[in-house]
Amino acid sequence: MAKKTILALIFILGLIASSFVLAETDAATAVETFSEQSMYNWLETSTSDGSYNSGDVWSTAWAALALAHANLASAADNSLSWLDSNMNAENCWPAQSCSTKETALVMYAKYLSQHDIDAIKDYFKKSMIGSTSSGEWLLEVITDSTGECKISYNLNDQTEEKTLKIEQGKFTDYGNNNFLNLNTALRSNLIKSQPNLELNIDCSGLETLDSITLVYKTGNTFYIVDSKSESSTSLTIPNGCFGRAAGDRCNAEASMYAAWVLNEVGSDLDISVYLREAYDENDPTHNALLYFISKDPSYLAQLKKIQSPDGSFKNNVLATALAVKAWNDDPTTYETDIQEALRYIKSRQQSDGSINSNVVDTASAIYGAFGFAVTSSGNCNDGIQNGDERGVDCGGRCEQDFGQDCCDNGVTDIGEDGIDCGGVCEPCETEELTCNNDGYCDSNEDEYNCPGDCKPKEVCVVNGICDTDYGETVE
Repeated sequence: MAKKTILALIFILGLIASSFVLAETDAATAVETFSEQSMYNWLETSTSDGSYNSGDVWSTAWAALALAHANLASAADNSLSWLDSNMNAENCWPAQSCSTKETALVMYAKYLSQHDIDAIKDYFKKSMIGSTSSGEWLLEVITDSTGECKISYNLNDQTEEKTLKIEQGKFTDYGNNNFLNLNTALRSNLIKSQPNLELNIDCSGLETLDSITLVYKTGNTFYIVDSKSESSTSLTIPNGCFGRAAGDRCNAEASMYAAWVLNEVGSDLDISVYLREAYDENDPTHNALLYFISKDPSYLAQLKKIQSPDGSFKNNVLATALAVKAWNDDPTTYETDIQEALRYIKSRQQSDGSINSNVVDTASAIYGAFGFAVTSSGNCNDGIQNGDERGVDCGGRCEQDFGQDCCDNGVTDIGEDGIDCGGVCEPCETEELTCNNDGYCDSNEDEYNCPGDCKPKEVCVVNGICDTDYGETVE
């Protein structure tokens, strides 16, 4: 009985080992046969009305973003048209239950497709709320003078003003401290209730002034948020955040996506302080999005630390693709990490060209890891020069993916001096290239068209023939 049990156990272990081997073999095959073009083909042809996954806004927004990023304008516009028809009256998505993440992604896709996004930006301005951050907002005025500064702000269309007495940088009415706690010095709950509150500060009453600085203090850590040297200036308190939907309490993931897209489209809404406190160093999406927002290289280094041995991030294609996009800002430092991540993504490609048969996985891979200056599917045999092609159906991506080089197509393409020659192709033979290889650097020869006869900077100085024996060839 024991012998049969052992044999059965060995058999089961053998099956498990075989399954691992088969899985690794399948992954290796997928990497070797990976086709970038088939990803675009699959994404373009997986919709009839522009929507994806039975009208799922998140999937459709990702598809529209990827298609726009890859210069597949017609397909992107098709998805954006569907999204427009399913928009809430408040300019947000989905129509029945507006979501911060979905709305942000739609705005980014529209931005890349050069659609108007002003109404969506207004929605974000209205839906931003004061963060629940527990830190203190401090004002510092560095001066050797004694005098007054005035702080004013707009509240309910009314201007409120407060006068501060200052003596050599100390706020004499507030404990004679160098830092003024704005949370308590201004109207109660003002900062928390007014995200991105703008303060107008007038210190023209001081004879000398080094700087006016806004500081955020959490625990024993001080962060300089902004600093100005003008005596009259304005400072904005970036105390906002976003909920999963308008009116909800602060949510880290929703705020990360919103801040990323708002930064990409050039909005001045700033929620950086909340993001700093909500940041999870072990979350790859947090690190990638915060890098896009701040361009702080420490987030790239942190991504390297948390990358899985298989090249992925928690076996998640979306997170892995965003990491690749971030690392591509420093491809030399993170070359190995990028290649490992790309290998993982390629290993997930299915026979139909998709990544995991999943719209978001495929779209995020196109946006983050591939999809640089790509054109419509089938363009490498459409008889038209388009996208990054150097000639008709050749060069660029066509050469990379299909081996279609422009140096043997019988026409003069961009980058060539003649038919299939010159520039990136082999040098052309023209009437002017009359190198006779007679040992003399003649007047119609030079170091380029006749290197055998001419040396660099040789000049013929007598009778049109340069004779090195008589020292006539050196300039």
